[in-house]
Amino acid sequence: MVQFREKMGRFFGLISFEEALQRISSNSWTKPGTMTVPCSDSPGLIACSTVYSKSNVPRYNRSLVDGFAVNSRNCAGATETNPVKLKIIGIVQAGETTSHYSNAGECIEIYTGGRIPPGCDSVLMAEEVERETGFIISSRAPEPWDNVEKAGDDLHAGTEIVRSSGIIRPWQAAAMISSGVPEVEVFRKLRLGVISTGNELFRESEDYVENTNQIMLTRYFRRSFVSTEEIGILHDDQQEISGKIRESIQNYDALIITGGTSLGGRDEVPDAISRIGKVIFGGVMMRPGRTITLYKVNDKPVFSVSGNPAPALISVEEFWERYIETAFGVTGLRRKIMARLSCSVTNTPGYTTILRVKVGNLEDGMIAEPIISHGTGKLSTMIEADGTMVIPGNVEGYDKGQIIEIKFFGDPN
Repeated sequence: MVQFREKMGRFFGLISFEEALQRISSNSWTKPGTMTVPCSDSPGLIACSTVYSKSNVPRYNRSLVDGFAVNSRNCAGATETNPVKLKIIGIVQAGETTSHYSNAGECIEIYTGGRIPPGCDSVLMAEEVERETGFIISSRAPEPWDNVEKAGDDLHAGTEIVRSSGIIRPWQAAAMISSGVPEVEVFRKLRLGVISTGNELFRESEDYVENTNQIMLTRYFRRSFVSTEEIGILHDDQQEISGKIRESIQNYDALIITGGTSLGGRDEVPDAISRIGKVIFGGVMMRPGRTITLYKVNDKPVFSVSGNPAPALISVEEFWERYIETAFGVTGLRRKIMARLSCSVTNTPGYTTILRVKVGNLEDGMIAEPIISHGTGKLSTMIEADGTMVIPGNVEGYDKGQIIEIKFFGDPN
């Protein structure tokens, strides 16, 4: 009984959800090392610093269409009743240059992407002229730079392409390559390890249960810049747990331990980790997942969460996002929308409630339907849900029809 009361005492001083987030933000965390990679291999990784274009894109004036390069002055006054006739003096394909200079009464056949020849400032589209042997006839007077992409129209030298701590997108990689940036410095992938604890997870146990947490958490938190691994299952044994954490923290940048936050007599995780790390917070006024605990071991985060899959994922996700934001400056890990509530929802005073919701489309916008069930741990509610909504601890609830923010499950990329 004494041991039980000591364990329960960990949750008599629950802190607010906001305070837990603030504690993550106020701590410094060890970042993974950096590496330099070709821009072609950079999409999905986090840039260490801001990247700027080295040269103009395009590097020269080029045609946007297939047609005929002309000097707009040579076509001035052209109409259907007074067309101009121009002699074709050469051809320019994409990637080619020409020494031909277009004088009065002349034009040069050109294809999309071709470099605008000297003396020309416009391109007549092939379909808007008539063609005779060696000549074209145009009844249109083009403006200067019609159908021409001028040098630097896309990117000027010095244009910001990727911000520091930004997740590099494929189109940003293309822009870097196009503007003469061959490689970029990025953080190596963050390594996240997931450990499960509990005698019941071993097949020889009389009350054996499947270990679904490792599968769910490793797959869910895997990202283009995060690699995740299942470290294994541990017995409810302090020495075994502390030894594995001490070993794992050398090889991983962050750990999630499941099954170590209950009030049961076999919960050995708190004592095991407290031996080798510092408690950042131990229990949060939130539902589900109030027993979530965060430790700092070797300046790396170790999240200890419920053995129940749904609370484990929902509780750790909000704090994982804040850790990523604090350590790397990366934001926008989940896609967000604003939606109208399909019904009223209430909240327990002081507690932050994270509700699972199903999102639908209406003619006048998006609607969010809260999924209410007895007990917060049911996997069926995760199957039905598209994402979550948060009711802050200082809010009693929301009315039907109120517009609220929804965060979708999963990676927005």
